[in-house]
Amino acid sequence: EIYTLSLHDALPIWLIFHFLAVKWSCGMSTSEARFSMDTLREMAKFGGWITVTNFIAPIVNIVDRFFISIMISTSMVAYYATPFEVINRLSLIPSALATVLFPMLGKQLIDDPVTAKNLYLKSKIILWFIVFTGSLFIVVFGYPFMKIWINEVFADKSKYVIIFITAGVFINGLAYLPYTYMQSCGLPKQVALLHLLEVLIFIPTLMIMIKFAGITGASIAWFFRALVDYLFLEFMTNKKMGQDVRITSQTRTALSLVLILLIPLIGSLYIRCAILVVMFMILYTFYSRNIRPWLFPTTAVDG
Repeated sequence: EIYTLSLHDALPIWLIFHFLAVKWSCGMSTSEARFSMDTLREMAKFGGWITVTNFIAPIVNIVDRFFISIMISTSMVAYYATPFEVINRLSLIPSALATVLFPMLGKQLIDDPVTAKNLYLKSKIILWFIVFTGSLFIVVFGYPFMKIWINEVFADKSKYVIIFITAGVFINGLAYLPYTYMQSCGLPKQVALLHLLEVLIFIPTLMIMIKFAGITGASIAWFFRALVDYLFLEFMTNKKMGQDVRITSQTRTALSLVLILLIPLIGSLYIRCAILVVMFMILYTFYSRNIRPWLFPTTAVDG
């Protein structure tokens, strides 16, 4: 008889191996290991609020399609969901960066808060550069790509959805870092309460926008939800770090949003491509002066 290991059986084994790995990596002896009810209570509280946020996130990403199918028609969901799913792949980059930064920020906030702050601010600039570059590429070639990939009718119906979802994914990508910073500070409760409030406001706003503007209204509602989320997380993070809002950072974000929203409205693809080339040249200059020295620092060699 072949015995298969179920999840119920594997979980205790995994926990034992995880405990041993942590103990050995930290150089902790068995006699130093102590069970602490207070620690368990704090871990449960922390994990509980994170669970609330993780429960809300998928709801926000599917509730718009649910209301589109009810208030308009099921067939219209495809015109909304297809560009959404393609464009939202850009979120993989900030998600990966946030996953790496979370333990680093958590450690640095305890050992050296100044280093943690510098790491956060540098990561913000790098993330903006990557996500903005990708967003520009999408708004320039998103509509032609849909025409080639599916057909012109589909592209026409999804045209404005592509614009507002791209803007929303861009601003949502920037929100990953303040979200991660707040979690690293041990403040998931504030983030979870913010997301609960957002859902309560987002759903009726979504219904109103779908009623008056169809799938374009749904994309506008999703964009503004992402914008509100970013602004509040930025405010909470700046307050936690004890610094004023950086005008340069906010101006850069605002100008990026304006470009993402306006460039696709230009009718000629050739003009959009020309603007894209100019923007890439500007971004490369920015990268060379502000980002490359951080990523690839050079050491002076004495002659």
